[in-house]
Amino acid sequence: MDPSWNRIGRCTRFCTSFATNVYG
Repeated sequence: MDPSWNRIGRCTRFCTSFATNVYG
């Protein structure tokens, strides 16, 4: 597993949650 992929995955999940809250 590449560390970069892990970072991207975490950012994606965080971004998704943030977007969901913003767009409600």
